Amino acid sequence: MRCGEDALEDCVIKHLAPAYGLRRSKDDPQQWAQGRCPVCLGSHCLTLAIKGRRIELNCHRQPGCDQDTLRAKVAARFRLCIALARPKRQPDIRADAEELALDGTLSASTLRLRLLMLTSGLSAREAADKLGYSRSTYYAATANLGRGKR
Repeated sequence: MRCGEDALEDCVIKHLAPAYGLRRSKDDPQQWAQGRCPVCLGSHCLTLAIKGRRIELNCHRQPGCDQDTLRAKVAARFRLCIALARPKRQPDIRADAEELALDGTLSASTLRLRLLMLTSGLSAREAADKLGYSRSTYYAATANLGRGKR
Protein backbone atom coordinates (compact mmCIF):
# COMPACT_ATOMS: atom_id res chain seq x y z
CA MET A 1 0.00 0.00 0.00
CA ARG A 2 1.22 3.45 -0.78
CA CYS A 3 -0.60 5.01 2.18
CA GLY A 4 1.69 3.25 4.63
CA GLU A 5 -0.65 0.43 5.62
CA ASP A 6 0.56 -3.13 5.17
CA ALA A 7 -2.68 -4.52 3.72
CA LEU A 8 -5.72 -3.23 1.86
CA GLU A 9 -7.90 -4.34 4.76
CA ASP A 10 -5.96 -2.11 7.19
CA CYS A 11 -6.32 0.82 4.79
CA VAL A 12 -10.08 0.30 4.54
CA ILE A 13 -10.47 -0.05 8.32
CA LYS A 14 -8.42 3.05 9.15
CA HIS A 15 -9.30 5.39 6.28
CA LEU A 16 -12.19 4.52 3.96
CA ALA A 17 -14.69 2.86 6.33
CA PRO A 18 -14.74 5.69 8.90
CA ALA A 19 -14.87 8.38 6.21
CA TYR A 20 -17.95 6.93 4.49
CA GLY A 21 -19.65 5.23 7.44
CA LEU A 22 -19.10 1.74 6.07
CA ARG A 23 -19.88 -1.30 8.23
CA ARG A 24 -18.10 -4.61 7.86
CA SER A 25 -20.22 -7.51 6.64
CA LYS A 26 -20.73 -10.37 9.10
CA ASP A 27 -20.89 -12.91 6.27
CA ASP A 28 -17.81 -11.80 4.35
CA PRO A 29 -15.01 -9.97 6.19
CA GLN A 30 -13.72 -8.57 2.87
CA GLN A 31 -16.90 -6.53 2.29
CA TRP A 32 -18.24 -3.33 3.80
CA ALA A 33 -21.72 -1.90 3.22
CA GLN A 34 -24.27 0.76 4.16
CA GLY A 35 -22.01 3.72 3.56
CA ARG A 36 -22.81 7.22 2.33
CA CYS A 37 -22.04 7.61 -1.37
CA PRO A 38 -19.68 10.56 -1.98
CA VAL A 39 -21.20 11.25 -5.40
CA CYS A 40 -24.99 11.21 -4.89
CA LEU A 41 -24.77 11.57 -1.08
CA GLY A 42 -27.26 8.74 -0.72
CA SER A 43 -27.18 7.08 2.68
CA HIS A 44 -26.72 3.33 3.06
CA CYS A 45 -26.03 2.76 -0.65
CA LEU A 46 -22.22 2.59 -0.88
CA THR A 47 -20.50 -0.80 -0.74
CA LEU A 48 -16.84 -1.65 -0.80
CA ALA A 49 -15.22 -5.02 -1.43
CA ILE A 50 -11.62 -6.17 -1.41
CA LYS A 51 -11.04 -8.49 -4.35
CA GLY A 52 -7.48 -9.72 -4.52
CA ARG A 53 -5.25 -6.65 -4.59
CA ARG A 54 -7.93 -4.15 -5.55
CA ILE A 55 -10.79 -2.25 -3.97
CA GLU A 56 -14.18 -2.27 -5.69
CA LEU A 57 -16.68 0.49 -4.96
CA ASN A 58 -20.37 0.42 -5.88
CA CYS A 59 -23.36 2.68 -5.38
CA HIS A 60 -26.62 0.75 -5.11
CA ARG A 61 -28.96 3.70 -5.37
CA GLN A 62 -31.36 3.58 -8.32
CA PRO A 63 -29.95 4.62 -10.73
CA GLY A 64 -26.48 3.88 -9.38
CA CYS A 65 -23.61 6.31 -9.70
CA ASP A 66 -21.13 5.95 -12.53
CA GLN A 67 -18.14 3.74 -11.53
CA ASP A 68 -15.55 6.15 -12.93
CA THR A 69 -17.08 9.14 -11.16
CA LEU A 70 -17.33 7.25 -7.88
CA ARG A 71 -13.73 6.03 -8.06
CA ALA A 72 -12.49 9.53 -9.00
CA LYS A 73 -14.32 11.11 -6.05
CA VAL A 74 -12.85 8.63 -3.55
CA ALA A 75 -9.39 8.81 -5.15
CA ALA A 76 -9.45 12.62 -4.89
CA ARG A 77 -9.97 12.41 -1.15
CA PHE A 78 -7.70 9.40 -0.51
CA ARG A 79 -5.00 9.72 -3.18
CA LEU A 80 -2.58 7.42 -1.38
CA CYS A 81 -5.16 4.73 -0.60
CA ILE A 82 -6.92 4.14 -3.90
CA ALA A 83 -5.73 4.46 -7.46
CA LEU A 84 -7.75 6.57 -9.84
CA ALA A 85 -7.53 4.11 -12.71
CA ARG A 86 -9.32 0.82 -12.48
CA PRO A 87 -6.97 -2.13 -12.26
CA LYS A 88 -6.48 -4.05 -15.49
CA ARG A 89 -8.33 -7.31 -15.72
CA GLN A 90 -6.05 -10.28 -15.75
CA PRO A 91 -6.54 -12.46 -18.81
CA ASP A 92 -7.52 -16.07 -18.28
CA ILE A 93 -4.18 -17.78 -18.78
CA ARG A 94 -5.26 -21.37 -18.14
CA ALA A 95 -5.94 -22.13 -21.80
CA ASP A 96 -2.63 -20.59 -22.86
CA ALA A 97 -0.75 -22.49 -20.16
CA GLU A 98 -2.39 -25.79 -21.14
CA GLU A 99 -1.56 -25.17 -24.79
CA LEU A 100 2.07 -24.47 -23.89
CA ALA A 101 2.31 -27.57 -21.71
CA LEU A 102 0.99 -29.76 -24.51
CA ASP A 103 3.40 -28.32 -27.07
CA GLY A 104 6.13 -30.94 -27.25
CA THR A 105 8.41 -28.83 -29.43
CA LEU A 106 9.32 -26.33 -26.72
CA SER A 107 12.47 -26.79 -24.66
CA ALA A 108 12.20 -26.78 -20.88
CA SER A 109 13.84 -23.35 -20.64
CA THR A 110 11.43 -21.88 -23.21
CA LEU A 111 8.46 -23.44 -21.43
CA ARG A 112 9.53 -22.04 -18.04
CA LEU A 113 10.17 -18.61 -19.53
CA ARG A 114 6.85 -18.52 -21.38
CA LEU A 115 4.84 -19.68 -18.34
CA LEU A 116 6.46 -17.04 -16.13
CA MET A 117 5.67 -14.39 -18.74
CA LEU A 118 2.03 -15.54 -18.87
CA THR A 119 1.48 -15.70 -15.12
CA SER A 120 3.30 -12.54 -14.09
CA GLY A 121 2.97 -10.25 -17.11
CA LEU A 122 6.74 -9.76 -17.26
CA SER A 123 8.61 -9.15 -20.49
CA ALA A 124 10.90 -11.90 -21.79
CA ARG A 125 13.99 -10.11 -20.50
CA GLU A 126 12.50 -9.53 -17.03
CA ALA A 127 11.31 -13.14 -16.82
CA ALA A 128 14.75 -14.43 -17.89
CA ASP A 129 16.41 -12.27 -15.24
CA LYS A 130 14.01 -13.58 -12.61
CA LEU A 131 14.77 -17.16 -13.66
CA GLY A 132 18.49 -16.45 -13.60
CA TYR A 133 19.03 -17.35 -17.24
CA SER A 134 22.39 -16.62 -18.80
CA ARG A 135 22.54 -14.60 -22.01
CA SER A 136 22.88 -17.73 -24.18
CA THR A 137 19.94 -19.47 -22.45
CA TYR A 138 17.85 -16.32 -22.85
CA TYR A 139 18.56 -16.16 -26.59
CA ALA A 140 17.87 -19.88 -27.04
CA ALA A 141 14.61 -19.64 -25.09
CA THR A 142 13.36 -16.51 -26.88
CA ALA A 143 14.23 -17.86 -30.32
CA ASN A 144 11.08 -20.02 -30.10
CA LEU A 145 8.80 -17.22 -28.94
CA GLY A 146 8.36 -15.64 -32.32
CA ARG A 147 8.28 -12.02 -33.36
CA GLY A 148 6.30 -9.62 -31.20
CA LYS A 149 6.15 -11.83 -28.11
CA ARG A 150 9.48 -10.91 -26.55
